[in-house]
Amino acid sequence: MPRMTGGDAIVDSLLRHGIDTIFGVPGVQMYGLFDAFARNANRLQVINARHEQTTAYMALGYACATGRPAAYAVVPREPLLLIALSARMLADLAARDGRPVVALDLFGDLDLRRAFENHP
Repeated sequence: MPRMTGGDAIVDSLLRHGIDTIFGVPGVQMYGLFDAFARNANRLQVINARHEQTTAYMALGYACATGRPAAYAVVPREPLLLIALSARMLADLAARDGRPVVALDLFGDLDLRRAFENHP
């Protein structure tokens, strides 16, 4: 039996949760994930973008237009860290508004309230 990679496990989880379209910007840290996307091209549509924040907007638009959950994948890297962070914030706010957008990034659990509690 072939060994399942982390990317294959993520693809399997996405499909089990009804996500069959993902928006993304490939990056060296996510080559394994994007390889898994390619191996599952018959079950998963990948739409590439050229800007990290755009992927979150595309996923949100897809979720709003179809009523289905959507996902995006980006690598938060310098100097685009704040751009990727704003994309993540959009996904978190969309989910709180009942529009399920899954963020596949390297931020982990992000608590937006704590992130801005010291700012007016």
